[in-house]
Amino acid sequence: MRLYSGPLSMFGAKAEIAAHEKGLDFELVMVPFEMKTLYEPKHPVVARINPKRQVPVLVDGDLEIFDSTQIFEYLEHLRPAPALWPADVRGRARARLLEHESDEVYFPNIVRLMAFQPGSDDPVAVGAREAAARYYEVMESALGEREWLGDSYSFADIGFYMATLFGERMGAPLTAAHPRLQAWRDQEVTMAKRDVVHTVYIAAKEERVWAALLDRELSRKYFFGNSMEVGPAVGAPFHVRKPDGKVDVEGKVLVLDPPRRLGASWRVVWMTDLPETEIEYGIEDLGEAIKLTVGEHHGAAHEQVNDKFAEASRDGWALILSGIKTILETGKPLPPIRPKPPK
Repeated sequence: MRLYSGPLSMFGAKAEIAAHEKGLDFELVMVPFEMKTLYEPKHPVVARINPKRQVPVLVDGDLEIFDSTQIFEYLEHLRPAPALWPADVRGRARARLLEHESDEVYFPNIVRLMAFQPGSDDPVAVGAREAAARYYEVMESALGEREWLGDSYSFADIGFYMATLFGERMGAPLTAAHPRLQAWRDQEVTMAKRDVVHTVYIAAKEERVWAALLDRELSRKYFFGNSMEVGPAVGAPFHVRKPDGKVDVEGKVLVLDPPRRLGASWRVVWMTDLPETEIEYGIEDLGEAIKLTVGEHHGAAHEQVNDKFAEASRDGWALILSGIKTILETGKPLPPIRPKPPK
C-alpha cells in the first residue's frame, strides 16, 4: 500500500493519520514541494490518478483512489477494527456530515487565509477569520458534554483536528471562548497513547504461526496454561479459558483474515476496573521468517489503563510472544514463567 501526500496538505495528513489509526503497513510518498512553485510540476502518479491533480492518492495493488474521504471509506472496509465510524446508522451519518462540513464549510475559510499574513486587515482575511470563529461557536455548542464530535472517536475527529491545526497556523485559532473544543483538541493530541504494539520475529512460515494462534491445545503451552478459543467467523465468540474451564477473557472476533490478521474485543472478566480493549495479531511474511505483532487498542478508555496495568500487560504479551517463538523454533515450551499481576 502506498499513500501519496504533500508537506502542506491537510487532506493528505488526514489520510495518513487514518492509516496509522488502522495499524496498516504503508509507504508514505511525500510529493515534491517548493514555496516558489508549490506542487509544480505535479507528481506523475498523482496527475495520472486524480483528475484534480491533488494529493492524497492511495494505491493498493491494482486499486487506485483519491480524496481523503474516499480513502477513509476504503480503509474502514479494509480493516474494520478499530472502527472509525460509529456503529449506529444515524450516528455514522452524523459523523460523516461533520467530516464533510469540516472540509467544505470550515476549511475553505482557512484556505483563503493562506494568501495573507496572520492578522492581516484585508477584508477577505477579516471575513475568513470571522467565518471560522462562527463555525467554532457552532461546534462548541454541538459538542456539548460529549467526549468526541460524534458518538465515538471517528474520522470526523481526525478531519476537524487537522483542519483546526491549519486554522491556528493561519491566524484563526481556537480561543478561551471555546473551552469544550480546546479540551477535545487536547484529548485528540493524547490519542497516540492508546495503542501499544508488541513484536517478535520467528523463524517459521506464516501458516505455522497462524495455526499456533488457532490451536487450543497448543495455546495452553504459551498462554500460561490457558486456552485461546477463536470462533469461526467475524462476530463469533472469542474466549481465553483458564485450566479449570472458567472464562478469563471474553470478547468477539473482529478480524479474521488468515493467515495474516486476527483481531478480537478483549475484556478480562475478573478485572472490573479495566475497560474493554481490542487486540489484533498481525503476521508479516519475511521469507524465511515472519514478524508477529500484537496490538492493543484502548480507544477513548486509554486513560483508565494506569501504568501498573500497562506494565503487567507488556510483561504478559512479551511472555506469550516469546512462548510462541520458542515452541515453533524448538518444539519445546518456555519454562513456566508467569507475569506479575498489577498491584
